[in-house]
Amino acid sequence: MLQCFPQSYFDEVLMSTCARYGERMHFHSTASLVRELFGTAHESCPIDFPAHLNYFVRQLPIGHHMTVDQIIDRHTLYPFTAPFLPSARAAHLREEMKTGAGRSQDRRLLTGRRISVAVPEYLRYCPGCITDDRMRQGECYWHRLHQVPGVEVCPIHEVWLETSTVSAWDPRGDQRMLPVEQVVTATTPRPLSMQEPGRESILALARNAAWLLANPQSSVNLQMWADRYRYLLAERGWSTYRKRLTWAPFWAAFLRIHPLPILRRLDGHAGSLSTGRGIRALLRFPRRAMPPLYHLLLIHFLGFTAEEFFALPQHPTWFGTGPWPCLNPVVPHRNERAVVQCEVRIRRQDGRPIGTFSCGCGFTYSRVGPDWGPLAQFSYHRIEQYGLYWEWVLRRRWRDRRLMREVLAEQLGVSRVTLWEEAIRLGLLPKTSSPREGKRWKRVPGVQPKDCEQKRVQWQQLAQRRRRTLVQERRCRRLYAWLYRWDGVWLRAHQRRNRETGWTRDWAPRLDWATRDRQAARAIIRAAGQLTMNQEPPQWISRHRLMTHSGYARWIAASLDRLPQTRQAIQSAVETRKAFQLRRAIWREGEGRRTAVLATESQVRRHPVTSACGQSGLFEAEGEGW
Repeated sequence: MLQCFPQSYFDEVLMSTCARYGERMHFHSTASLVRELFGTAHESCPIDFPAHLNYFVRQLPIGHHMTVDQIIDRHTLYPFTAPFLPSARAAHLREEMKTGAGRSQDRRLLTGRRISVAVPEYLRYCPGCITDDRMRQGECYWHRLHQVPGVEVCPIHEVWLETSTVSAWDPRGDQRMLPVEQVVTATTPRPLSMQEPGRESILALARNAAWLLANPQSSVNLQMWADRYRYLLAERGWSTYRKRLTWAPFWAAFLRIHPLPILRRLDGHAGSLSTGRGIRALLRFPRRAMPPLYHLLLIHFLGFTAEEFFALPQHPTWFGTGPWPCLNPVVPHRNERAVVQCEVRIRRQDGRPIGTFSCGCGFTYSRVGPDWGPLAQFSYHRIEQYGLYWEWVLRRRWRDRRLMREVLAEQLGVSRVTLWEEAIRLGLLPKTSSPREGKRWKRVPGVQPKDCEQKRVQWQQLAQRRRRTLVQERRCRRLYAWLYRWDGVWLRAHQRRNRETGWTRDWAPRLDWATRDRQAARAIIRAAGQLTMNQEPPQWISRHRLMTHSGYARWIAASLDRLPQTRQAIQSAVETRKAFQLRRAIWREGEGRRTAVLATESQVRRHPVTSACGQSGLFEAEGEGW
């Protein structure tokens, strides 16, 4: 039974309470203090996840109403980490803290890789909080918020945290269990400048961490966080609803909110935060446990605080909360919130949600989400079913001969074509009727039957021509389009069966293949002569090279069976391999002789003949001058 064990203050680390107890009882070593508090000397009391808490609570004096769960939620860093862990792993970590099974290093591994975030090596404190604690309690203590990885300022006083000389992660040393009063010296607070790069980001991290510690959240499935991130990113335009994220603009915007120097200061040895690998892994691998700091950075980038983010509904409300308005234009409860049934499905092509709303009157409509605002609930993209009441109104008003169809369609909230289709479906009109047949000539007042007769004759005269000029062909096409629109029944009855489009392409003049054959043959003979007389290294005169060099390769190759003279010219001009080798040998011999002559002339210029007097080229130069 522990005697005179002090009461823990608000947001005090359990190690700080134990250190104050050790100072009060004058323990000679930390090992003996730990053995008395936790029943073992092989493990100290870490600031993040202390263990053997069941034994510790049993040793508390009578009247001390602190339970194990209260210690975990109020005096450890478990509430900061648990919301971002899988449920099974969070429960396993909590059980190890109670029973003491496993090592402290193993418990930290349960929360993710430690090298992913810069962990403070020494305990930290805020000079402003030290002053306030001494004024309220008469003594100061180690605050839990100041030891959270990633928190560098005090959100209450907006000053930078100061580093002490007490190691935060020493396995078991004498300096570990020291109270703040023995370590803190008079320190001038360093306020956070208003011009500090990323000031809002630094304060947001500290405030969100403080809220998580003060309001413990239960652990959930990590897939839910990933779905919520993707939904919020899609709402803000950074990704699609098919979970496709364009990384470059997203990361550029992320660095504008969280500058790179801050990320490098918060980053661990792995460099996952400053390079973006950590945030990308957070979005791509939802089942992987990532440091809570990554989640808080992304939450702040999305424009939420931790309190607002955790207050969001578990499933996204694409279309708001019900009941929704009934958009049936003929019912008495029009635009009143009478729809209580909404079915949501995902559109396959782009991943956007589609909500289907069904009212009791039978009117069913759908809308592509998510809703852009509250007024979006009074719109729809498609009517799935009109319902019995709407059909009853249509049957009743259809009998009224004084009511024009356009007015009736407007009253029912549909187009004239839809009105005709619904009338045919309900048996009010025969199936062969069409909303356009009765008003064929009323659509364009200038169209008269005599004009139609004239265009019929003109089109028949042009269509019967076997060959037509370009102007005639264009005129025929215009007449065909006019008749297709205004006199389609007559056109379908009189156009030729083998001409589905109503015109022919025989207007173009036929090609004179004999003339083209002579031109191509002359071009082949000319190309063969040019290739033979070429002074460059000789090339084999092949069929492909002849056609390419002639300039008519495309249509010669496609129509060689129609060009007999060209085919004969190609056969006579193509040389065999032996002929090409002989021509190449002759060229080499002539090239060698020319090279020898040029070499002799260059030697004469380089070494001129010297006269007996020792003067070279004097008389030649004078002779040239004279």
